[in-house]
Amino acid sequence: MPGKDEQLYISNAFALEIDSVAMAFFTEVSGLESTTDHTEVTQQTQKGLPYIIRVPARAANKPGTLTLKTKSVGAAESLWKWRKQIVDGKVKDALRNGSVVIYDTENKEIGRWNFKNAWPSKLSIGSLSATSNDAIDVELSLEYEMLTPA
Repeated sequence: MPGKDEQLYISNAFALEIDSVAMAFFTEVSGLESTTDHTEVTQQTQKGLPYIIRVPARAANKPGTLTLKTKSVGAAESLWKWRKQIVDGKVKDALRNGSVVIYDTENKEIGRWNFKNAWPSKLSIGSLSATSNDAIDVELSLEYEMLTPA
């Protein structure tokens, strides 16, 4: 996680911002990563012995998937409207830029990851049971082209 010093940060909450507007708070976020595919190239030493090296593939950045989880059903309504654009085939309209904002226990921003051209590939509502007292789980998967720390 990007930081300005060596201090250990305790993350407490995560917000999803889309086009600079806070959409929802989440209790869990995964997929904050940057990956590059590689290609193996076989070369020879001066003595004619083969050895293999790995070099970055043509595309320097591999697209990824963010997975965000919350217990807030209220968040699901606005996220479903966004997801519906994909379901309705309006992919170009659904592409959004945004951020995952990380807050500490005092609700101060301690980190931010920006993504480009994201779209919701999955939105799921957890099991519903009349005999349960548990909050309902909401999970959102976002496909993104690029992710960078702010």
